[in-house]
Amino acid sequence: MNLINESVTVGPVDVAINRTGSSSVLPDFALPRTIHFLSIGIIIPIGLFFNTLSFVVFATSRSLRKSTTGHYLLSLAVADSVFLIGEFLRWLNTPNMQHLGIYIHFMDTNDLMCRLIFFVRYVSKLASAWITVAITIERFLTVVYPLRVARISTPTSAKLTIGLVWLCSLLMGMFPLWTVAVLPYDQYPFSACLISNEHLYNIFNWISLRVGSLLLPGFLMLVFTILIGFYLGRAKDIRLRKLSSAGGGGATGSSGTGRRRKVCLLERQLTIMLLAVAVSFIIFRLPYTVAFYMNHYKTVIFLGIDIWGRYRVYFAYKMTDIFVSLNYASNFFLYCWCGSTFRKQLRTIFVSRRAQRRDSSATNSSLIASSRNGSLRSNAGNQVEMSEATKAMLEALRENKAH
Repeated sequence: MNLINESVTVGPVDVAINRTGSSSVLPDFALPRTIHFLSIGIIIPIGLFFNTLSFVVFATSRSLRKSTTGHYLLSLAVADSVFLIGEFLRWLNTPNMQHLGIYIHFMDTNDLMCRLIFFVRYVSKLASAWITVAITIERFLTVVYPLRVARISTPTSAKLTIGLVWLCSLLMGMFPLWTVAVLPYDQYPFSACLISNEHLYNIFNWISLRVGSLLLPGFLMLVFTILIGFYLGRAKDIRLRKLSSAGGGGATGSSGTGRRRKVCLLERQLTIMLLAVAVSFIIFRLPYTVAFYMNHYKTVIFLGIDIWGRYRVYFAYKMTDIFVSLNYASNFFLYCWCGSTFRKQLRTIFVSRRAQRRDSSATNSSLIASSRNGSLRSNAGNQVEMSEATKAMLEALRENKAH
């Protein structure tokens, strides 16, 4: 049986390499695994927090929520968060957790969890990649066909595209359900989450993950990003000129032109923001793609490679995998950097919450003050009533004495 050959799986194979020969001359394969383990443990909570914050910003912004881009970015935040959740569950089962004295190995003992976690990770990885591709293509249409894109790219078509992406991702990423299982690991006295059908797993792994989530999306985004950059500057002037000529004269025409100009500026901001997302996808994932293939085919690419050569290739592979995980956690910072509308909505959320807290505290203070005033008035009334009763008693005593 083979250990699952994908980005974060580690196991006894590298440990066995370390135990051959003298430890004084062999590299420490545990070092890159430890660095990877600690880095992923930091990236996951940060990514989940800021992806959730991105979702809140897009969901509460009227202009972003009604745009087709807003629909795509909402779905992208969900896909990235689902991947990080699956990565966190996988991270809990790494051998490094056992070294810390934390024995969480439900993936290696529970067959359903073994299959389900890889299924969730693979599906979300595919969905994240192809939603980014859909965003890039939508931005390309917006830049090249600015006056026709409103008929081509609508919120309804965006929802249909997102649904199709998730459906295809589910179909392409469900192969772990029948190719992975909890099995005894060779001669070792323990079980592990292993490949149960190596032939089918390798076929689906290369088609769905290596080509479907890395090579093909990366190639498409690279091509469309270059085309967008080429058309962006020229399309801005052409679009503003055509939209201005399309508006009528007079005050109504000038106000309509002003509104269209604001729409153009918003679309340009979204284009720049989404170009940053596409470029970051390429920057973060291209080194990992190269390192993965180098590590997988190291004996073919580097003829006669020694143990230190294997170690250097493996080290590069694990470090670039950290950058891939960063790609699922960094979009919020790109939105803040490139999108003034996003920053404005983010400030609005926090300012409105502070204002609500101030209003709440002011309301509570007024209620307390009014209750205090009411109690004072009540005490004063009680004192008046008591004084009147005292006067009545004194008068009654005088009358009794007079009689």
